[in-house]
Amino acid sequence: MKKHLVTIGLLGLLVSAVLSGCTSPDTSPEGERNKFVGTWTLASTDIVSLTLYSNGTCLYVVSETDMETREEGTWELTEGIFINTLYQHPRTFTYSFSDTDTILTLVETESGEVTIFNKL
Repeated sequence: MKKHLVTIGLLGLLVSAVLSGCTSPDTSPEGERNKFVGTWTLASTDIVSLTLYSNGTCLYVVSETDMETREEGTWELTEGIFINTLYQHPRTFTYSFSDTDTILTLVETESGEVTIFNKL
């Protein structure tokens, strides 16, 4: 009897451990927004970074050898559209994430221009 209890207990622990790893991705608006928060660099060059803060502000930085340009702005998500305002000019993008949310692809809605960022 004691042997069966130990076996049942171990089996329960194993099932519990396996099921705890089976979580679904957070698709709530807040979960989607949290994917954006952090510092991103252009995939094509590491001299351009965009840091998106959880309070809806952002910092765009171009770091070249002899100078650095910084511009503060804002960002938001509205109905599946990423809106980024820099230099007092809002731009809208469709977006997708890949590679466990570490690659962000933005497609500007007006021009169709594709920009790919990697998360630091």
